[in-house]
Amino acid sequence: MLFSIYTLIAYVIWITMFVVWMLGRISNKKTLRRPLWSKYVFTTLLLYLGYFFLFSPYFSRIWPYHITPQNKFLGIIGILLCLLGASFAIWAGFTLGKNWSGIVATQKEGHKLIKSGPYNIVRHPIYLGFFISMLGFALAVGTIVAYMAVLLGLTALLLRIWIEEKLMNESFFDYREYSCKIKRLIPFVW
Repeated sequence: MLFSIYTLIAYVIWITMFVVWMLGRISNKKTLRRPLWSKYVFTTLLLYLGYFFLFSPYFSRIWPYHITPQNKFLGIIGILLCLLGASFAIWAGFTLGKNWSGIVATQKEGHKLIKSGPYNIVRHPIYLGFFISMLGFALAVGTIVAYMAVLLGLTALLLRIWIEEKLMNESFFDYREYSCKIKRLIPFVW
C-alpha cells in the first residue's frame, strides 16, 4: 500500500512544520553575516534531495521495498516521533525569536547567543528535531527510499552543523565555554 493513514498523518505533520517554519521567518532581524554561498547551496541541496526522496510517492511506487513493515505499532511510533521532532524543532525556532533565520546559521543585527530552552539540552535542537521527525516519517512509511532520505538528510544536517559551529565560534566569545557544557546534537553524547 502506497499511503497508509500513518503516512498521511506524517505528511500533515511535515506540512504543518513547514508552514510554521515559513511564518517564523517573516519577522526576523536584519541579516549581517551569512556563510559562503557554495557551502550553503551544497548542504541545502543535499537536504532538499533527502526531503524529495522522503516525500515523493513516485519513488516509493517505483521502488516499494520495505525495510520495516507497515503496521499499527510502527505507524504509531513513527507518528509520535514525527510529532516529537517537529515540536522540538518548532520550540527551538521560537526560542531563537527574531534571531531565527530558517537557513544555515546567520548573524543577525544584535544577535545574542541563546542558551535557554532546548538550547540548554543540545546546541542544534532544530536539527535534532528534524532528524527525529525524519526518522519517524521513515518508520511510518517503512520504505527503503524513506530510510535513504534519512541518511541523506542526516548527512546534510551534519554538514550544516559543521558550518554553523565555525560561524558561532567566530561570532560569540562565550561559544567555546557553551560548547564544553552542551553537546552538539545528541544529549549527553555528542
